Amino acid sequence: MAGSFLICTNRLLIGDAYGKNECAYMIILLKKYPVFAVLLPVFILIHIEAEYHNLITYRFVTKEILILFIVPVIVYAACFIFLRSIPKANILSLAVLIIFFFGGEFIDWLRISFPDYFFQRYTFIIPFITVLIFLLSLYLKKRSIKFEKINLYFNLAFILFIIADLVNISLLKTVPENPGVNRLSNYDSCQNCRRPDIYYLVFDSYAGTSSLRSEFNYDNSELENYLSKNDFRIISDSKSNYNLTPFSIGSTFNMEYLDDIDSGKRYFLKDYLPAVKKVYTNKLFPIMEKRGYQVFNQGMFNVESHPGSVPLFDAWEIKLIYQQHNFVRKIYNEIGWQFPAWLQINLGREPDYAEQRDAYDKKAIEMLYEVIKKPSVKPKFVYNHLFLPHSPYSFDSSGNKIKVDYHLSVEADKQAYISQLIYVNKLMRSVIDAIKKESKNPPVIIVQSDHGYRFFNASKAQLEFINLSAFYFPSKNYSMLTDSVSNVNTFRIVLNTIFEEHWPILENKHFFIKYK
Repeated sequence: MAGSFLICTNRLLIGDAYGKNECAYMIILLKKYPVFAVLLPVFILIHIEAEYHNLITYRFVTKEILILFIVPVIVYAACFIFLRSIPKANILSLAVLIIFFFGGEFIDWLRISFPDYFFQRYTFIIPFITVLIFLLSLYLKKRSIKFEKINLYFNLAFILFIIADLVNISLLKTVPENPGVNRLSNYDSCQNCRRPDIYYLVFDSYAGTSSLRSEFNYDNSELENYLSKNDFRIISDSKSNYNLTPFSIGSTFNMEYLDDIDSGKRYFLKDYLPAVKKVYTNKLFPIMEKRGYQVFNQGMFNVESHPGSVPLFDAWEIKLIYQQHNFVRKIYNEIGWQFPAWLQINLGREPDYAEQRDAYDKKAIEMLYEVIKKPSVKPKFVYNHLFLPHSPYSFDSSGNKIKVDYHLSVEADKQAYISQLIYVNKLMRSVIDAIKKESKNPPVIIVQSDHGYRFFNASKAQLEFINLSAFYFPSKNYSMLTDSVSNVNTFRIVLNTIFEEHWPILENKHFFIKYK
């Protein structure tokens, strides 16, 4: 339809008589029929692709996409049966579908703009919309107006919106994803320096020593002694720069702060994706390739030219982006738990998060051991990222699987976290021993967490930055490491120490991202 619209417009401009007739026929169709019923879901899909280019894994959202196309058919059929008129059904179904597709965005805007007002609550919104649709239905039932201009207007509007997004996507494909790489990697690299394998091991939400001691009454000296005996330099006052994973890893891999992140904004899961894109287009991976390294991405993020090798589930809940344009699903996601049993929607068994997380971690560990043993002509750069010891808690301190409880008290949550952390310590020691044993040449090993324990308590927000960070350099040259090195400087220090480069060390800054 969008293509036909462009052809029609072009023929009109050149004065093609046949084109005029063809366009006149298309205008009649757009006036009479509910083309918007197809254009609306198409627009939603294309708009999401334009906004989150390269970040959508479509196999995670097949069901959500099908629903977006099925609902207009059902809505229009119901409106036509009630009104027995195509023009009237067009208007009523258009109103219902606009609410269905864009109501979620409107509600979020109300919450941000008017956080304390009654009209942004569902107790007002649902009755108000119900009454509005009912009154519109009665009005249309009694009137005999054809409403052709309104129908034409919205059909044309959505065609133009689709064209605009298609142009935007085509432009995105012609612009380099990471234009700053060449500029930032023009540091003279030592030509005669050794190129040891580099292992960057991330353990999600692993709290630092001071936080474990003060908040959990837990002494982590057993792990610290192990690291010290293996010549690691432990950063005693380490803090992450962000308290949420995509932002933290994005900053670490770009070796700079994220300049377009609003720390005053409350972030929903769908807002994480721009930060995920920072990881996708990070500067570090191309730099390591330029230094002659073979890159192994065993993390929870896809990177341009280096997709994650560990099969990942919908960890960033991409489906929520599509459910944001499904008003019924959005309501159910947010307040469905309050509905009586007879109103509960049976959507089938959703995959358990802990089961998916543990399956991912198991595979990530297996693949890490494989790459440790794998001979390589080039030096290796390995990024491996486990969800553990982040909640939910499915392991005891010995690594035995336990039943997950998603409704723990604050104290019970802390106890379960420590138990899972003790198990993670065993995993960590095993991996480090394997790396040192299997490496022909002494490797660089960085053990780090993206952020600390999540307290869900505003008064303890700053404690979420306290993280684990330890470095092993074969040269034992730790001159650039201070007790307060933060994650953003991790690879600036690695490049300076290993390749004698001259990346300036950034001032420590910490940005608390408000999460929902």
